[in-house]
Amino acid sequence: MYYDGSQWVRGVPPGREDSAVPSISPLTSPDVSSTSAPPTVTPTDAAVGAQETPLSETQLSWRRTLINQNVPHRLRRSINRSNRMWIPLALVSVFLFVAACLIFFNGQIVLSGLEKEPVATPTRVARLSTPTLVPTIVRQPTLPPATATPLPVIGKIIEPRVNVRAEPNTFAKILGKVIKEDMVTILGRSEDEAWYQVRLNDIAEPSWIFAETLEIASGDVTTLPIAK
Repeated sequence: MYYDGSQWVRGVPPGREDSAVPSISPLTSPDVSSTSAPPTVTPTDAAVGAQETPLSETQLSWRRTLINQNVPHRLRRSINRSNRMWIPLALVSVFLFVAACLIFFNGQIVLSGLEKEPVATPTRVARLSTPTLVPTIVRQPTLPPATATPLPVIGKIIEPRVNVRAEPNTFAKILGKVIKEDMVTILGRSEDEAWYQVRLNDIAEPSWIFAETLEIASGDVTTLPIAK
């Protein structure tokens, strides 16, 4: 059968009559009933003897090496890491166990010591009554207040020459004279405070000096009595 350009034609194309087409025989289905069972493998005595023979130390070491080489590197690292993680946990557990034992035994020792220690019974001490002393009041005599001694009033002459008179006026008798920088003791004052009664070493009787001719060197003039 061939295609002539417009349709399929049964037969041999022209010019190819000598070419032979091999015939194809139809496929036949295999006989299922004739299928034989799989052969049974019987272990030999040599194989059984090899399985029962124990391995030597060299063979076991070589097998462990092969197994370790076949284990992935990450798996071995995770195994080592997990093994290392158990070490601190085990140490902490041991420490807690020892601490609990110490606390328990110390508590037992303290309790046993408390049980054996005798309890002191408080003893009552009788208090003796102390007589109360009554103070005796002694009245001291009342002393009169001390009279303060007034400081003397001292005057200094400020004029070149000053008359000392027997009375506090300019018409009185002149008893003597004093000069500038002389110091006189003032005994009293006149009612108008214009004259001061003074005491001089060379004049026995009291004498008077005009107040404006001297200045107060020390003391208070207002404390002086009114002299007549």
